[in-house]
Amino acid sequence: VVVDVIEKITPKSYDHYNNSRSIGISSDLAPGQKITDAIDQINRIVQGLVDPNTTKLEYLGEIKRMQESEG
Repeated sequence: VVVDVIEKITPKSYDHYNNSRSIGISSDLAPGQKITDAIDQINRIVQGLVDPNTTKLEYLGEIKRMQESEG
């Protein structure tokens, strides 16, 4: 093997949230889907993409409100 090619997507700049670099991702639910299904899917995707030692996933909006009301 002469070379290993690794594709990475990196933003040109970072926003900040709570004094940390952040990237915002937003979406809408598909018709007939529950928000809990979306949370499960997001968590599965994130598991394969980020290092939990260096990256924190924080929900905002409706998911955050739902989590706060459950807590």
